[in-house]
Amino acid sequence: MMRSAICSLFLLAFTALLAPGAKFDGSPSAPVRLELFSDFECPHCRELHMGTMYLLKNEYVKQGKVYLMHHDIALPIHPHARVAALYADAAQQIGKYDEVANALFARQTEWSNSGNVDGAVAAVLTAADMTKVRALVSDKKVIAEFDADMAQAVKRQLQETPTMVMIHKLKEYPVRGNVEYTFVKRFVDQLLSK
Repeated sequence: MMRSAICSLFLLAFTALLAPGAKFDGSPSAPVRLELFSDFECPHCRELHMGTMYLLKNEYVKQGKVYLMHHDIALPIHPHARVAALYADAAQQIGKYDEVANALFARQTEWSNSGNVDGAVAAVLTAADMTKVRALVSDKKVIAEFDADMAQAVKRQLQETPTMVMIHKLKEYPVRGNVEYTFVKRFVDQLLSK
């Protein structure tokens, strides 16, 4: 019991250090943790982000029931996904992760065809923020964060994106593909009722 309380306090303290708009969203003490592995250049990840995840964030993450962790990865078949992930991770450093992630998914077809990730990100950030993000894209800390996300995907032997891993009471439940919100809602409700 004491160990659990100490872990919870540590997690709360760590999360307080994260910038707003970070890759972590919600309360770290939520009963369900959801780790999302997605690729900014994946059309199925785009659909999941713009549909299911938007609804999930409003109904469960903001209500303190689900703690959401994004892992931005790049599949080998997507030539610009790594750069997009680095831009999003750089934007996290200045508290603009959500804005950049939303823009990358909304403009996916455009930058995926042209390779102009920078232009898609510049469309939603101020010139000052864009200067910071451009400087951070090649920062060792940002690259290490991307590498850590990729290592997590390899460790979990993920073969496709998007993949969600729901964790409840130390048990992991992988959910693969672009799943409808109604399915995710039922699944989360089942976990919450245990």
